[in-house]
Amino acid sequence: MKLEPSAENVVDHDLEPILGLVWALMYKYMKFGDDEQQLSARESLEMWVKNQTQGYDDVKVDDFTKSFHNGRAFCALIHHFNKKWLDYDQVGGDGVANIRTANSR
Repeated sequence: MKLEPSAENVVDHDLEPILGLVWALMYKYMKFGDDEQQLSARESLEMWVKNQTQGYDDVKVDDFTKSFHNGRAFCALIHHFNKKWLDYDQVGGDGVANIRTANSR
């Protein structure tokens, strides 16, 4: 999905294109870390997700495609920050059901 943000998006408070623009700018220009080890915005975000989902059963975050395909990583992130929103014990092997569960919050 390609989002093309415009001035109208900002005025209309259209969140998806605005967030897409912010992410594109971060991805292109921001570097995190010290002078010896610079991480891109994507690498930094991947590291953060790995740290937040550490210890959850069957969640191994290596990238933003395969690792999120079954919905478990997304559910683990939601559960990590608000355990009342999602019962992680109910997360199963059905990726579509997991993603629906995560998106219903």
